[in-house]
Amino acid sequence: LWVVYFAVLFFWGLQAFIFLGKLHQNGELFAQVIDKKPYVSDFVNVYSAGVLCQRNMQKPIDIYDASVQANLQKELLAPIVPEDPFYNQYPPVMFLLFYPLSFFTMQGAWIAWAVFSFALISIAICQTVLPLYNSRIKKLIAYTAIMASYPTWLSFRLGQTSLLLMPVMMYFFYLLQKKRYFWSGLVSSLVLLKLQYLPTTVAIGFAMGRLPYLLGFASGATALSLASLLALGWQNFVAFPQAILSGESGAKGSGVAPEMMQNLRGVMVLFAGADTRSVHITAAALGLIAIISIFVIWLRFKRHEKVTTDEPAIRDGRYFMLIALTLFLMLITSVHSHTQDYVLAVVASSMCFYVTYERHLP
Repeated sequence: LWVVYFAVLFFWGLQAFIFLGKLHQNGELFAQVIDKKPYVSDFVNVYSAGVLCQRNMQKPIDIYDASVQANLQKELLAPIVPEDPFYNQYPPVMFLLFYPLSFFTMQGAWIAWAVFSFALISIAICQTVLPLYNSRIKKLIAYTAIMASYPTWLSFRLGQTSLLLMPVMMYFFYLLQKKRYFWSGLVSSLVLLKLQYLPTTVAIGFAMGRLPYLLGFASGATALSLASLLALGWQNFVAFPQAILSGESGAKGSGVAPEMMQNLRGVMVLFAGADTRSVHITAAALGLIAIISIFVIWLRFKRHEKVTTDEPAIRDGRYFMLIALTLFLMLITSVHSHTQDYVLAVVASSMCFYVTYERHLP
């Protein structure tokens, strides 16, 4: 049965990634017309962010101007024309981080981003997950299961920022486990790219690492913010709060789709029939309750549970189940989460797989 399980995982994953290659070769990876309606990939925004950063360095522009973004998208996607502008309300750090992609064509940039992400995720898995297992067969199955999962594949399909979020969260928990709190904070500053998950991440880090964690996070966040400020200019930097409010409300174009979110907000939108103000308030309140609850749970864990740093990794199943619980709760209570963000659920599932498979629950 294990051989069959591994074979299904491996060949499904292989065929899925081969399919991405075919889409790329046929020019259908970034935009395609289905039933006379254009569908645009998230990678268009990722690549556009780098291009806007480059153009702003040459001549200052308003990177959060919906018309500026829409004109660039038409330029990149021609002859396909999006029905609505795919608005990018990501924080300034996103434009800076993807600046290197602007030195490629969009086709080349996706390949570069996919190869880089595949390597980074693989390294993260090998350093943080695979040492938990005591045989090569178990390690091979665990690695294949993570890489062949649908959220992982979809993140590559979309060229999504979730490809960076996944290894960042792996290293965040790994460094907390090793009690390297400053470095854990430094790594978690990259969650600025996905602001909806930042409060929970910082709450966990502070509960476990206190001041050393905060110093690490503050160092990383300050460095990223200053670099973004230098690259984009003050006007673009301070325009972000209004941009995210407009983007989340859908006032400047498509890209949010709350009715398709895989969280409590998405469920409430389906029941209410619209993304109303009451839905926003309720979702925000539930998110805040979840953040406080997660902080209290991790604080209690810090006080009452001893986490060893023996190599190759700690063996207390309660720690890994706590990670899994936290990640699942983060996803369903986040004010903004889509299918690709469920790469965090893949990480959580790998924790559950280890604990149940190795029978390490007390």
